[in-house]
Amino acid sequence: RIERTQNDDTDAKEGQSHTSREGLLFNEKLLERYVLLCAQDTNGGLRDKPSKPRDFYHSCYNLSGLSASQHVLSSNEKSCTEGLNIL
Repeated sequence: RIERTQNDDTDAKEGQSHTSREGLLFNEKLLERYVLLCAQDTNGGLRDKPSKPRDFYHSCYNLSGLSASQHVLSSNEKSCTEGLNIL
């Protein structure tokens, strides 16, 4: 369950960006690692799970998740690829 706090409303009114990890529905580093290590097919493309075949839907879905994990909060923190493969 996600709840807005008074601080969230204050930050939004002042035009400040939200830089807290609290309230995120995923761990960005673990999502990035999963996509890069488990979702890739050896013949190209991305898949839902290692036991499943690759397909266009999951390729797009995984790339969207990878991009979100790399840009979720700030550019100050490095992703697990340390700037080498940023989308």
